[in-house]
Amino acid sequence: MGLTILKFFPAEVNGGAAALKAISAPFPHLHFYPSGGVTEKTLQAYLSLKQVIAVGGSWMVPQDAIASGDEELLKTLAHSTLQVVRGVGQASSGKVATASIDHTARLWSIDTGDCLMTFAGHDDQVMCVSFSPDGELLATASTDKTAKLWLCQNGQCIVTCVGHSGPVYTAFFSPDGCSLLTSSHDRTVKIWDTASGSLTATLSKFERSIHSAVYSPDGHLIAVAVDDPEVSIWSARSFERVKVLSGHEMKVFSAQFSHDGSLLLTASMDQSARITDVQTGKTKLVITGHDDWLRCAAFSPDSLKVVTASGDGTAKTWSAVTGRRLLSLAGHEDWLRMAAFSADGRAIVTASKDGTARVWRSDNGDCLRKLDGHKAWVRWAAFAPEAHPRRMSIGEFG
Repeated sequence: MGLTILKFFPAEVNGGAAALKAISAPFPHLHFYPSGGVTEKTLQAYLSLKQVIAVGGSWMVPQDAIASGDEELLKTLAHSTLQVVRGVGQASSGKVATASIDHTARLWSIDTGDCLMTFAGHDDQVMCVSFSPDGELLATASTDKTAKLWLCQNGQCIVTCVGHSGPVYTAFFSPDGCSLLTSSHDRTVKIWDTASGSLTATLSKFERSIHSAVYSPDGHLIAVAVDDPEVSIWSARSFERVKVLSGHEMKVFSAQFSHDGSLLLTASMDQSARITDVQTGKTKLVITGHDDWLRCAAFSPDSLKVVTASGDGTAKTWSAVTGRRLLSLAGHEDWLRMAAFSADGRAIVTASKDGTARVWRSDNGDCLRKLDGHKAWVRWAAFAPEAHPRRMSIGEFG
């Protein structure tokens, strides 16, 4: 039997007693959903009628112990009786943003498939969309030569970054959310202040258009994928090139760092993805198995898996250690532009030329939701980030 999802209620939202409350049927993983506020030293475990839970593998409440009533108090857990074994964070927020050549970006509910908000204001195709680390801002990149920042709460555009002389292909936040990194057909990468929209730096030593530019997790490095087989690594402080990574036979479309910044994952027109050691420049793994270009490749949050998106109309997941194919995600009616894992690693989002984005389970490949509403090709999709998780530890109960 799986574990029931629990929800954590801080004292001030639960009548003075912090609580753990069962909110759904058994599920493969245990997650806590913080609601804000201050944690008290006593936690109360609640359980909905007819459900059974096991926490940490050491405490189980059988059905016959559940009294009548829908939120029967089962046990009070004193904080001092918990043996710390692991931290558990909250699951994904359940929203996805998409970018389309119909000149708009949209925000969707994964639960219902409803479009929650439309971000309209670009004069041409929207090529990329990304969330700020705190989830409050949305960045868009457009072929109208601008990038924009929007408030996710109400869809208001608060900053327009003007300065590129060609289409802007990607726009990604720095890890601290203070800077926005844009790549362009004009052969430059630009860095913008997210508070004011002012230009703070330009990397211009490129001979071809730039498909993507991303920060390392610590914000110290920038990986730039240009319209050739090499990826260059730059210092985000001195703005000098520090390394060139090679190995692909054709141009590279995307690059992403692993969670610890030690590896770089690239996707290429040569139908392969590569994992390269950033420090040594040596190729650690070559992933092959698609029948067309790879437009995008992304690590799972723990960097143990990779998802790839291809012109063959499928996304595939792979072991980042062995290169073994795990799943093939089929269902789109045209080629895929991108794919990415959710912050908890349990879901994958894909964007396709068929005008839809889809959300899939990462463990079995089931399609959870088809997001259909754009009037044209969906170029990009991104999961809304987790709110900052309250770290909790669960073990044996006294």
